[in-house]
Amino acid sequence: MRNPDYLADQIITACDQGRLTKERLLDARAVLEEREPELHTYRMLRNRHGAYEPMNNALAVLRHPGLVQVVRAGKSSDTHVRRRDYYLLAAGAEFAQRLRTEVPVLAWYDQQILYVRMVAEGMSAEELKALQYEHAEYAGTPVGQMIAGISERVRARLAAALEREGLA
Repeated sequence: MRNPDYLADQIITACDQGRLTKERLLDARAVLEEREPELHTYRMLRNRHGAYEPMNNALAVLRHPGLVQVVRAGKSSDTHVRRRDYYLLAAGAEFAQRLRTEVPVLAWYDQQILYVRMVAEGMSAEELKALQYEHAEYAGTPVGQMIAGISERVRARLAAALEREGLA
């Protein structure tokens, strides 16, 4: 659900399943129409266990000035990957709030979080992971390659759903 087209598709599915009200189809339309600010993009690559991006580059700009802290947890061995917990520090929270005031375009990210939360609420990590693989574009992407978008298919699906519900 990180990419807007996949998120919009999940909103439509949740409406079709009755988990969300039909009026939430308008949110799916907003997700597709309101483009992500072009600040910096981390491409969504396919990995053995799903979408993946190395976090070190993105986190470096936050760790260096002391905005976040990364804490290793658990045991590390040949068969078990050590878990990392990420904490937003007080300085990071203050900086984020200041950015919201000084750079209004960043409100897009806050809204996306609300949409994702709306769709994912009550779902386990396994259920969320399974949603990814329901898309042939996602499941069929070779490891290490960029995951293809589904915008055109989602736009057609959304248009039909809006028409069916009298919201077009």
